Amino acid sequence: MTFSETQKFDIRILWCMRAALLLTLLGLGFAAISVGDPVARLIIAMTALICVPLFLILDLSSLKSELDAEGIHLNFRPFTKKYFAWSDVQSAEIVNYGFVGGWGIRIGTKYGTVYNTQGKEGLWLTLKNGKKVVIGTQRKAAMQAAVKRFFG
Repeated sequence: MTFSETQKFDIRILWCMRAALLLTLLGLGFAAISVGDPVARLIIAMTALICVPLFLILDLSSLKSELDAEGIHLNFRPFTKKYFAWSDVQSAEIVNYGFVGGWGIRIGTKYGTVYNTQGKEGLWLTLKNGKKVVIGTQRKAAMQAAVKRFFG
């Protein structure tokens, strides 16, 4: 038996980001039209060209974590794929890491690299090579049971 969890970014946050972008673009658009400023039009176009693909990537992103007898499989689509063998793990515990500056991949936190899409709890691994990693979870109890079964 394995533990498996797939998470996505909170849709409410994505819709708030879209609304904020749309309001900003509308405001800049009205200002550019009323003033006739070509620089403002260029800023609007550049903002749209950057933000639209970013939102598509966030919509398609998912964090899949699997724990089995061999180790931990992490697939943060489309960004990275990792595997941590239990034999390479020094310690593993479920922690409340709080807010580490946002969601996604956070590097350089006191917990090491954090992979999360929402929430503030996850599996904190300290590897034998000294690296630290947190894998976010929305299923704390089930993940804890899997760690106890496979690692503990």
